[in-house]
Amino acid sequence: EYEQLSHGELVKLAVQKDAWIRNRDERIDYLTKRALHMEEEQALLQKQISNLEDERNDLERQLNRQRAELESSFASGQAGPTTPASPVSRNVRQALAAAVSSA
Repeated sequence: EYEQLSHGELVKLAVQKDAWIRNRDERIDYLTKRALHMEEEQALLQKQISNLEDERNDLERQLNRQRAELESSFASGQAGPTTPASPVSRNVRQALAAAVSSA
């Protein structure tokens, strides 16, 4: 079928095929770079997830420690832990102290 084409038509066909190949190669390069970027982003997100899990675990340990201190203080009749605490902890201690004194 190519034998029936003129030289000009063959050149035009070759140019089109070359453009198609170049376009395909550019798309492959783009998709490869995009995949690498997505892998880097996934690694970054995984690191953030790990950091958030560590932070959550630390907060759970703090909460458990504070809960144990409050339970111990309540059981011994004290108003609360003697260590400085946040306003929320102070409010909880005051509520517990009020409950203990009214009981």
